[in-house]
Amino acid sequence: MEGIIRNLIVSTFFLFSNIQSQSYSISIFGYEIANLLIESKGPEENIFSVNSIGLADFIWPTNNNYNTVIDSSTFHLKEYHYKINQMNSKSEFILKSSTSKNLIYNKKDTLSLDTPFHNFFTLIALLKKSSPRDLDIKWYPYESFGILGRARFIWADSSNLFNTGDSIMCDHYRLDIEFLEKDIFELNESDHLINSLISDSSVRELWISKEKEPRVLLFKLKKDFLTFDVKIL
Repeated sequence: MEGIIRNLIVSTFFLFSNIQSQSYSISIFGYEIANLLIESKGPEENIFSVNSIGLADFIWPTNNNYNTVIDSSTFHLKEYHYKINQMNSKSEFILKSSTSKNLIYNKKDTLSLDTPFHNFFTLIALLKKSSPRDLDIKWYPYESFGILGRARFIWADSSNLFNTGDSIMCDHYRLDIEFLEKDIFELNESDHLINSLISDSSVRELWISKEKEPRVLLFKLKKDFLTFDVKIL
């Protein structure tokens, strides 16, 4: 019995020691509107949770979750669970990639692909593990809500970014996304963050620290007159 209890404690410690998290603030015009929590459960699964705060929680209550499972060797998407709850509007779907390069949506709709693909969250994982020389201006197959396209990072410069009083050297990128085909699913219009992310008119910029374990320190998403600032805490 003692051995069983000891093994259970060790297993539990190992499980939770592999769960890492990072918090971010989301702001518009300098006003914080939401918190973003990224939880990494090992090398393949990341959960992004967005929750509104302050006045924004009263005007536009938000509780969204984006769960991504990736192939840790290629960074291609294996599974994506999208679940949002905003302004009493709820949406949910599950996407799975089969070994035959088919995308299966909610266990019924299928979309065939010529090659494996990425979404925004897998590209972030790829970015953190790659150098500018490996990534710069290279196009990657991209998918979002049944829309097929391509995406690329364009390296802008290396510069210092201040975080909690420290000056950290970062690589600064622009992310371009182009869509080639129509979507097969109706995206919930209330999810402004994702709608802005995939819009053709949006400008997307990221600052990745040049530390031993790279982090996304800042992500700027500009669409029309709005700019979302997602900053690490």
